[in-house]
Amino acid sequence: MNLIYLQLKKSNFFKPSLQIFVSTLLVIGLLTYTYVNAQAVPNEKININLKNTTAENVIREIDRQSSLSFYFDPVQLREMKVKHAYYLNMGLNEVFTHLNKTMGLIFVADGSNISVSKTKITSLKEVKKGRLIGQVIDDLNEPLAGATIQVEGTTIAVQTNIDGNYSLSLDPGVYTISYSFISFQTKRISEIKINSGETTTLNVELLPSVKELGQVVVTSTFQRESANGLYAIQKNNAIVTDGISAEQIKRTPDKNIGETLKRISGVSTVDNKYVVVRGLSERYTSATLNGVVMPSTEISRKSFTFDIIPTNLVDNVVVAKTFTPDMPGEFGGGAVLVNTRDLPVSNFTSFTIGTSINDQTTGKESRGLQRGNNMYWATYNTDRNFPQNAYIYNGVTEQFPTQATPEAKEQVLQSSKLFSNNWQVYGYQGKPTQNYQFSLGRLFPSKKSNEVFGITASLNYRNNQNTQQVYSTRGGFDQGTNGQRYLFNTSMGGLLGLGFNSPTYKISFQNFYTRQLNNSFYERVGQEAGKSVYNMQDVTEQAVLWQSVLKNEFAISKNGDKLMLNLGYINLNKESPDSHFLRGDILKTSATDSSIYNYSNTSQRDRIWQSVKENSFNWDLAYSYPINRTTLKMGYNGWYKDRSFSVKTGTSIGWRAYAPLSEMFDYTTGEWNPGEGLVISGIYNDAFKGGMTLHALYAMADQQLGQKWRLVWGARAEYVDVSKRNNYILKVQENFPGYDLSQIAVQEKNWNFMPSVNLTYKLTTKTNIRASYAQSIIRPDMRELAYFSIYDYEYDNLLSGSFVKSTKINHYDLRAEWYPAAGQIISASLFYKHMKNPMELQNGGTSSSLINNKYAKNIGLEIEARKSLDFVWSKLKNITIYGNYTQLLKSEVQQQELKFELDNTQKTASINYVDADKVQRPSAGQSDYLVNAGLYFDSKYVGVTASYNYVSNKVYMVSNNPASTQFQYTPGNVDLQLSTKLLKQKAELRFNIANLLNNNTIIYQNNFTPKEFAQIQNEGFKDRKLFKYNKDTDMKIFEANIGRTYSISFSCNF
Repeated sequence: MNLIYLQLKKSNFFKPSLQIFVSTLLVIGLLTYTYVNAQAVPNEKININLKNTTAENVIREIDRQSSLSFYFDPVQLREMKVKHAYYLNMGLNEVFTHLNKTMGLIFVADGSNISVSKTKITSLKEVKKGRLIGQVIDDLNEPLAGATIQVEGTTIAVQTNIDGNYSLSLDPGVYTISYSFISFQTKRISEIKINSGETTTLNVELLPSVKELGQVVVTSTFQRESANGLYAIQKNNAIVTDGISAEQIKRTPDKNIGETLKRISGVSTVDNKYVVVRGLSERYTSATLNGVVMPSTEISRKSFTFDIIPTNLVDNVVVAKTFTPDMPGEFGGGAVLVNTRDLPVSNFTSFTIGTSINDQTTGKESRGLQRGNNMYWATYNTDRNFPQNAYIYNGVTEQFPTQATPEAKEQVLQSSKLFSNNWQVYGYQGKPTQNYQFSLGRLFPSKKSNEVFGITASLNYRNNQNTQQVYSTRGGFDQGTNGQRYLFNTSMGGLLGLGFNSPTYKISFQNFYTRQLNNSFYERVGQEAGKSVYNMQDVTEQAVLWQSVLKNEFAISKNGDKLMLNLGYINLNKESPDSHFLRGDILKTSATDSSIYNYSNTSQRDRIWQSVKENSFNWDLAYSYPINRTTLKMGYNGWYKDRSFSVKTGTSIGWRAYAPLSEMFDYTTGEWNPGEGLVISGIYNDAFKGGMTLHALYAMADQQLGQKWRLVWGARAEYVDVSKRNNYILKVQENFPGYDLSQIAVQEKNWNFMPSVNLTYKLTTKTNIRASYAQSIIRPDMRELAYFSIYDYEYDNLLSGSFVKSTKINHYDLRAEWYPAAGQIISASLFYKHMKNPMELQNGGTSSSLINNKYAKNIGLEIEARKSLDFVWSKLKNITIYGNYTQLLKSEVQQQELKFELDNTQKTASINYVDADKVQRPSAGQSDYLVNAGLYFDSKYVGVTASYNYVSNKVYMVSNNPASTQFQYTPGNVDLQLSTKLLKQKAELRFNIANLLNNNTIIYQNNFTPKEFAQIQNEGFKDRKLFKYNKDTDMKIFEANIGRTYSISFSCNF
């Protein structure tokens, strides 16, 4: 093949475009080209006389008059203005030479195909094919497997695979491509630009054909169709969803998903890790990772901590607000669906390196127990291990040593020598955050058409330190005390995804691993009974999560029948090893260093080891097939969980008075007597192990009713053997030998039936009105039924299991949504939830437990908007404003009390519930309203994002007495980000400021006047203004300030 290469000095006659495009437009077979002279092109004669035109029009006219085919970027040439193009009976070679001299155009030929551009070619090695990828879907969001994609004017054509995905490898140029599928309207899209070595994405939606109209061909342009494809998936969803993509996450300073979720409409977070959706507490929020239900990661409660998932491993996060039968039945406020990166769309290698400083941490004093180097690798120090041969005292610690045998006293003393003396407090210097991430993706096309194997891998590491200024009245101090909480966090992990796609089969194997270490060291000095009292808490938590998911999808026939089989495995191991708790009277010998305080007395000197381990197996088998405009789907899925808990509590009996911490509990010396030492009590040493299995069957139909209506309906049935859940009951049986507890052993049915209906009316092509109804269930976790108490560090009290039963919820939703353009939305939703037997944590002072209320009702409103400012002025098209607002319009709780009654005559036991007050108040975790707002500016080289988040007073811990209910208040928070693209758009530099306003988080309890208290006694929480935080009158229980954080990161993708 022959190549013409003309390169002459560019004339100053032409004024260059303000926008720089670098593109090399070549055609098939470039690797075999050789350089020849211009006479290789047929020197056909043309006649052109155009005034005040563009280079695009000149080339189009040449194309019309000659026998050659021209390929070019119309946008690039359209910006090149031409005053007068006059060629009278002139040969093509002379025309090309003149255009090169006057306008700098370069002409590249392969036979009769001519590529036109402004890009200089220095070597044939620079010539690379480009790729066009995307997905073809219908108007119900169903992928169209086997759809044909034809490059017009060529013989190049492919078919979509089982997911409706396609991929074309094309020479650089501008193409027109048609998309067709049987019984659907053909779509012909022009002006599709393919750049050398780059991947272009184009998702296409095909509409069903109308028989009366016959064969219909819809024409469009790339710019218009790419915009349509972006919001078609969201617009055509069967359920109400809100979400955030990886690209949107990048605009924030968020380092984990727990921080990100609060930016989604209707979602708030507790401590940036527990998620509250539509006002229902974290225990009502289900989580799935890559389609697999995640276990509770907490030792003391049912909740998944989303801070364990780094943002840079996530592809997208979707919060489902309504329910369909193929979703897990444990659906409360919503379901958080997290998806990590799957197969790459093209080959890539990327890395990120970043750091941050905090204005009250970096370079300043930090304190804590010994930090070994392994803590920088998310592994706790070995001196925290519980000795295997430690002696367990079978008695109550408070009665030791007075009621202990001489043998027990001696064994306690000898056993104490096995434990590390690790009470010493050390001083450190706060270090900047370290953040590293590396990812790569590779595609390996098969020789067969449209078959590809791919791999995605990623590694991440982050170490973060933070000093918080803390005020607290907890712990029985006479008055609030100031202190510091020093946090040390390391997280590391990775993912590995393998996959194969073909037109009829898809298999993927996704593996996700994360390891996180959190250490919190908190100390303060306060007053009690006129004495100086030192209080210290040291808590280390290490969490390791491994997930593997094997997904299989088969196309049974060309009609769209599909069979799906997914298998998943999860291993969770969370430990809190050797937490330290100390409280004692001190004689200060140093104003700053608690490690050399002299202790005259101690009232708390405890060490606690806690752990939870779980192995979970998940399976999902589903079959779907279309019948005309209806898709039927049925399936069977379930899981098996094997979970164990362990709690060991020790208290030091005997200590060195007037000694520093490093010497107070050193039992390795010879001065101790039997009856002294670290007592590990069997009464407070408990363990639980149990398994639970769930089986579920479901069937559903997705029906298109005419051109406007869509109905998705069906039902789900779940089976759980509740008799295996009654571990609390079995433990109680030990205390009542000879009694029949069968009346309370099974409080609910094994089978639960959950219907759902989702109705969508397409008012226009961009506007939907949705209505839905569903039933769901929230079951108690095995831990919540276990008969032992665990110390909860966040609530600073003991949490215990109870006779709780499942919560059944009826969901009602109404939503209107408008999609004015790609990535833009304006929506409003009303929701109503009626909960039977809702569970919430009730404050009992030094201990708390879950209780069932009789019912609760929630009515709420959600509004969301995301809109470009181009409607104000076209030049503002790069600025987008967004916001969402959620308000709890009404919340009512019918409280009740549980009565455990024994019939000593019949030797039976029963549980009765007695109605208590009906109150107008939020449930635990709820807030009256929350607001997210912001704006971002995007250009080719610069980006600016400002985001605002505010959550009104949130119920932190509930009490039947409104005056004893605790609330959490955080003023509005502002985050900023500046970014710039570098290295020809392949790199990005980001600068973030988090917590710009330097706000505090406050836990408070209202202090009412007699008049206000009387009003509350009569009306409950009806007047929400009474419960707002008043800094002059209300009692602050806890307050923390985390400071401002300034971060910078550099990312490169090549």
